[in-house]
Amino acid sequence: MFYPICRRHIAFTLLAIAASFLSVGLAWGQSYDGPAELPLINVSTTVPTQTGKVTTVAKGGDLQSALNAANCGDTIVLTAGSVFSGSFTFPVKPCDAAHWIVVKSGGSLPAAGNRINPAYAGVLSLPGRPSFTGPGTQQMAKIITSNLSAPVKLDGANYYWLMGLEITRSVGTGFVGSLVSATGASNVVLDRDWIHGSAKDETAVAVGFVGANNVALINSYSNDLHCVSVTGTCVESHVVLGGLGSAASAGIMVYNNFLESGAGSVFFGGGKATVTPTDITVQKNHFFKPMMWMQGQPGFVGGTNGNPFVVKNHFELKNAQRVLLEDNVLENVWPGGGQSGYSILLTPKNQQGKCSECQVTDVTVRFNEVKHTGGGFELGNGASDSGAVPLDGERFSVHDNEFDDIENALGSGIWAVIGDGPTAGIPPLKHVYIEHNTAYPSQMTLNLGGATPPNMSDFTFENNLIQEGAYDVGSQGGNGNCANNAVGAAAILKACWLSYTATSNGLVDGTGTWPAGNYFPTSMVAGEAIVGLDGKPLGVDQNALNQGISGVN
Repeated sequence: MFYPICRRHIAFTLLAIAASFLSVGLAWGQSYDGPAELPLINVSTTVPTQTGKVTTVAKGGDLQSALNAANCGDTIVLTAGSVFSGSFTFPVKPCDAAHWIVVKSGGSLPAAGNRINPAYAGVLSLPGRPSFTGPGTQQMAKIITSNLSAPVKLDGANYYWLMGLEITRSVGTGFVGSLVSATGASNVVLDRDWIHGSAKDETAVAVGFVGANNVALINSYSNDLHCVSVTGTCVESHVVLGGLGSAASAGIMVYNNFLESGAGSVFFGGGKATVTPTDITVQKNHFFKPMMWMQGQPGFVGGTNGNPFVVKNHFELKNAQRVLLEDNVLENVWPGGGQSGYSILLTPKNQQGKCSECQVTDVTVRFNEVKHTGGGFELGNGASDSGAVPLDGERFSVHDNEFDDIENALGSGIWAVIGDGPTAGIPPLKHVYIEHNTAYPSQMTLNLGGATPPNMSDFTFENNLIQEGAYDVGSQGGNGNCANNAVGAAAILKACWLSYTATSNGLVDGTGTWPAGNYFPTSMVAGEAIVGLDGKPLGVDQNALNQGISGVN
């Protein structure tokens, strides 16, 4: 099985972790990180204190009747090991922040703030996934669907807290669109739940937060969300989906989860919408794809007909504003089913001309570890296949991330694709700050492009530490591309950006085609010793990164 060795563990000397970590970057509550405004809404993840009636529903009991009868402040306990088959509607009730309805399993669950895993449902391991520990006995109640309807329907509901539930679908019963539908929901939290599809069947979405407000997926485990290439019913599979429809959506938290899907595990946009969701926080998650989904790997698993699953990326925004991606581990991605194989995509899209209001603005990506991927990230504005252009894409802060093993064997080997498509009318990309990242691309550091004459502005590329591959900076190609007739990093940057800074970067095995003021150390260790413009060593703040992702995977 193909698992590249993480080169930072070879290149970097082992440093003693300080007894206390120095906090870097902006703290929560401060409104900006560089040019990007941070989320303004922090969804609470404190389990509510219940004062109402407790109703126990045992195996064979009527869950829907219990839901219908529950009052605000009540708790419904589903006995461990019980199975409830069907599609259950969580009714809209006049609840408030002091009176939630809690629906939970009656077994022994991890303590609040700790991630659950399948061992709490008696499953000790899953092929191709990281190992996990737990009781190995059935502590969870199961809600399962055998038809196209979501087993959990929270549409329009408010103040529900679902805890310790296994939510899934039957094997071999066809395509399932979503497992938890929470369209228009508010104040809904999924906490310590195992939400999953089946090994070969198509299951598109674990949790749909379309038009939802103040909602969260926390401490949970999701796997086997995938679509089959060529012959499948779906092409996009996600753990969390939002950014569609016409209802306002603000305040979405995705915290401390194991997130596994074929396409982007967290995905906003990609369809018809008239509004942009705001204030999205994605922290301390392990994004993962099992390598056995890749054709040619030992133990390959695809659809029931043998076709591979559509594999795309980890995190994608086509319609979102004020987003924080922080303290995550994003592992394994490659081009599958005609997709690109980049870990992070920040690209507004007026999909099929049905989202003229779509934008991706104010996005902060910090203190994440990306590893074993075909490409690092894509950032820019472009037209949809129909030629429709998005509203906007600007104000990005990408700093203190490590991109390890950006490999040709898994895709393009390019660290970052940045810039606009050449189509007329595309809003110019601006206010992009990329600083203090460490990366190991095997093929190319930056792949740039944009309109001619250039109209992109305010690009800052500073204090990064890069083990350069075969090329430093290249052109995206295509007619009318600003980079087409330029050669070398300095010339391409000048041809594509009205204003830019590209200095104080450590470029191991780099060339003199970069603008003046950059460094060309002989090794990553030597580059780590260079002090950047802000007085900090080049590249990622390793101590802060280690602290941020501690316990994530």
